[in-house]
Amino acid sequence: MAYVSDNPNFTEKSENDTSRIEDIDRKSVENSPTDLKKASKLANLLEGISFPANKEKIKDHLNRLSPSMGNRINDVLEAIQNNLDENVEYNTTYEIEKAARLVTDQ
Repeated sequence: MAYVSDNPNFTEKSENDTSRIEDIDRKSVENSPTDLKKASKLANLLEGISFPANKEKIKDHLNRLSPSMGNRINDVLEAIQNNLDENVEYNTTYEIEKAARLVTDQ
Protein backbone atom coordinates (compact mmCIF):
# COMPACT_ATOMS: atom_id res chain seq x y z
CA MET A 1 0.00 0.00 0.00
CA ALA A 2 1.42 3.40 -0.99
CA TYR A 3 1.93 6.16 1.55
CA VAL A 4 -0.23 9.23 0.95
CA SER A 5 0.80 12.44 2.68
CA ASP A 6 -1.72 14.87 4.17
CA ASN A 7 0.63 17.70 3.17
CA PRO A 8 -0.83 19.49 0.09
CA ASN A 9 2.71 20.40 -1.02
CA PHE A 10 3.95 16.79 -1.03
CA THR A 11 4.75 15.18 -4.36
CA GLU A 12 5.91 11.60 -4.47
CA LYS A 13 8.84 11.08 -6.82
CA SER A 14 9.92 7.82 -8.33
CA GLU A 15 13.55 6.73 -8.32
CA ASN A 16 13.75 7.45 -12.04
CA ASP A 17 12.24 10.93 -11.83
CA THR A 18 14.79 13.28 -13.34
CA SER A 19 12.44 16.17 -14.04
CA ARG A 20 13.78 19.64 -13.52
CA ILE A 21 12.28 22.31 -11.35
CA GLU A 22 9.73 24.40 -13.19
CA ASP A 23 8.65 27.91 -12.37
CA ILE A 24 5.02 28.99 -12.07
CA ASP A 25 4.78 29.40 -15.87
CA ARG A 26 6.05 25.81 -16.40
CA LYS A 27 9.37 26.96 -17.86
CA SER A 28 12.35 24.85 -16.83
CA VAL A 29 14.51 26.52 -14.23
CA GLU A 30 18.12 25.76 -13.49
CA ASN A 31 19.01 27.05 -10.07
CA SER A 32 21.95 27.05 -7.79
CA PRO A 33 21.86 27.59 -4.05
CA THR A 34 23.97 30.47 -2.81
CA ASP A 35 23.81 28.94 0.67
CA LEU A 36 22.74 25.30 0.52
CA LYS A 37 22.40 24.92 4.30
CA LYS A 38 20.13 27.98 4.69
CA ALA A 39 18.12 27.19 1.55
CA SER A 40 17.45 23.66 2.77
CA LYS A 41 16.59 24.88 6.26
CA LEU A 42 14.19 27.49 4.90
CA ALA A 43 12.45 24.95 2.65
CA ASN A 44 11.92 22.67 5.64
CA LEU A 45 10.72 25.52 7.85
CA LEU A 46 8.20 26.67 5.25
CA GLU A 47 6.50 23.28 5.20
CA GLY A 48 2.84 23.77 5.96
CA ILE A 49 2.63 27.46 5.05
CA SER A 50 -0.26 28.33 2.75
CA PHE A 51 0.34 30.37 -0.37
CA PRO A 52 0.21 33.10 -1.40
CA ALA A 53 2.24 34.47 1.50
CA ASN A 54 3.64 37.93 2.08
CA LYS A 55 6.70 38.80 4.16
CA GLU A 56 4.68 39.27 7.36
CA LYS A 57 2.90 35.93 6.99
CA ILE A 58 6.24 34.19 6.34
CA LYS A 59 7.84 35.80 9.40
CA ASP A 60 4.81 34.86 11.54
CA HIS A 61 5.05 31.26 10.34
CA LEU A 62 8.76 31.10 11.17
CA ASN A 63 8.28 32.81 14.54
CA ARG A 64 5.68 30.20 15.53
CA LEU A 65 8.43 27.60 15.05
CA SER A 66 10.99 29.71 16.89
CA PRO A 67 10.29 28.51 20.47
CA SER A 68 11.00 24.91 19.51
CA MET A 69 13.94 25.81 17.26
CA GLY A 70 15.58 28.41 19.49
CA ASN A 71 18.25 30.52 17.85
CA ARG A 72 18.92 27.85 15.20
CA ILE A 73 16.72 29.72 12.72
CA ASN A 74 18.13 33.22 13.23
CA ASP A 75 20.12 33.00 9.98
CA VAL A 76 16.96 32.18 8.02
CA LEU A 77 14.95 34.92 9.75
CA GLU A 78 17.72 37.39 8.92
CA ALA A 79 17.63 36.43 5.22
CA ILE A 80 13.85 36.89 5.18
CA GLN A 81 13.96 40.21 7.06
CA ASN A 82 16.74 41.70 4.95
CA ASN A 83 15.72 40.55 1.48
CA LEU A 84 11.97 40.04 1.10
CA ASP A 85 9.80 42.87 -0.17
CA GLU A 86 6.94 43.94 2.13
CA ASN A 87 4.56 44.45 -0.81
CA VAL A 88 5.02 41.14 -2.65
CA GLU A 89 2.96 37.98 -2.33
CA TYR A 90 5.06 34.86 -2.87
CA ASN A 91 3.44 31.79 -4.43
CA THR A 92 6.08 29.12 -3.85
CA THR A 93 8.92 28.21 -1.54
CA TYR A 94 11.25 28.66 -4.51
CA GLU A 95 10.09 32.27 -4.99
CA ILE A 96 10.79 32.95 -1.31
CA GLU A 97 14.24 31.34 -1.48
CA LYS A 98 15.04 33.33 -4.62
CA ALA A 99 13.88 36.62 -3.04
CA ALA A 100 15.87 35.80 0.12
CA ARG A 101 18.92 35.37 -2.15
CA LEU A 102 19.42 31.76 -1.07
CA VAL A 103 19.09 30.45 -4.63
CA THR A 104 19.80 32.01 -8.02
CA ASP A 105 18.69 31.19 -11.55
CA GLN A 106 21.42 30.10 -13.90
